Amino acid sequence: MVKNCKQCNKEFKTYPSRIKRGMGKFCSLKCRDISYQDKKLSKEHKRKMSEAHIKQWENGFKGATGNHWKKTEEQKLRGDKNPSWKGGVTPINKQIRNSLEYADWRTAVFKRDNYTCQLCGDKGITLHADHIKPFAYYPELRLVIENGRTLCVPCHRKTPTYSRGARNELLTNVIKQ
Repeated sequence: MVKNCKQCNKEFKTYPSRIKRGMGKFCSLKCRDISYQDKKLSKEHKRKMSEAHIKQWENGFKGATGNHWKKTEEQKLRGDKNPSWKGGVTPINKQIRNSLEYADWRTAVFKRDNYTCQLCGDKGITLHADHIKPFAYYPELRLVIENGRTLCVPCHRKTPTYSRGARNELLTNVIKQ
């Protein structure tokens, strides 16, 4: 169905179902935002709208997509301003593994080893950056490139420090001493 935009009077195509639902009046979101910018809401309309929509209406629609309001509200609720904030309880392990420095360490280890498994010599397969001295027990060596090596997944699983093996390795070394 062809209609004329209420704002710019340009012809555009829309579906009849959109018109039945009270939509399909504007050719774009930009035209809709411009059209609604200076309008006042009736008491009946305000009663039906949620608080969030009323704020959005009163502040004016921002941006062509109308999503600007949502982004600024999300930014206001970040960190300790969020009602679900629990006081920075993310474990240090997770913080480090998700950091840019850790990603740089991994890439540096892969580049140094030419993206080749150091045990079997395979290339072009899924690789892991393995810590020679375990990540959990040597925090000072976590981001030292010399403490890393490139291993394919099967070779990494065979190492004594893979997964929980690091704890077992440490315990056997303590018992021997």
